[in-house]
Amino acid sequence: MKFLAPIALIASLASSAYAQFTINSLLNVVVCQPSLITWVGGTAPYFLSILPAGQPSANALVDFGQVSGTSVTWLANLGVGTSAFLNLRDSTGALAQSGTFTVLAGSNSSCVGQPVSTSAGPGGDATSTPVSPGSSSSKAATSTGSSTSTPKPSSAAAPSNYANAGAAAMIGAALLSLVL
Repeated sequence: MKFLAPIALIASLASSAYAQFTINSLLNVVVCQPSLITWVGGTAPYFLSILPAGQPSANALVDFGQVSGTSVTWLANLGVGTSAFLNLRDSTGALAQSGTFTVLAGSNSSCVGQPVSTSAGPGGDATSTPVSPGSSSSKAATSTGSSTSTPKPSSAAAPSNYANAGAAAMIGAALLSLVL
């Protein structure tokens, strides 16, 4: 029975390393089309923004304000060719950042520079107070709760951090080798 305690420790360490606070990277973001932004972990409320690529201390290009759910569908209102990344803080101050994405051309660019438009993603709650791109004070319209017609995201989301699963496996293997 002495061997069960180390196995429980291994399982605990592995699961806690895997359940980190992460945000998915956006792929195929098309101007003026919806993109689903999702994340896992952390503690609500969340504070979501989009920052210029390679500039983690720059002013936000888009600031979604406070978000209570774990997903938001964003109508991509940044100009074609804009490179950016998602920046997410939870209520404890923990930070999650996505990989870089670039806004692609679409058939319509009328939303560029307009106030941000969001809706709740699947299982999400879009109770945010977003602002216009590059602005820190102007309020924009947002929907709360689920929208009546769920837009199909034009972008796929890819996990930006598989390292946690690998770290959990390495910790588990190391501890298991000590036990055996």
